[in-house]
Amino acid sequence: MCCSYGTEIVRVCETHLLSAHFVAFVFSLAPPGAAKRLEHNLLEELGADGGEAHPTLLCRLLEGAGLGELEAALVERGGCACVTG
Repeated sequence: MCCSYGTEIVRVCETHLLSAHFVAFVFSLAPPGAAKRLEHNLLEELGADGGEAHPTLLCRLLEGAGLGELEAALVERGGCACVTG
């Protein structure tokens, strides 16, 4: 595997592992009229809409790319646990 390929996957995971936190923050600041639109996005991020939680998908991406050993370091830096299982 090319080094830049692995680096890009790690960067995607680093930037997206906390996306649910950012959406929740915006949700808390949003005017009441915008809450419904943000609610759907937040539920999707968390997997509460019937899909899989985005951190779970990102961890599967790491595993599939042979980068599963980096999961713990990303979780530690990002403060967001990858949900497995």
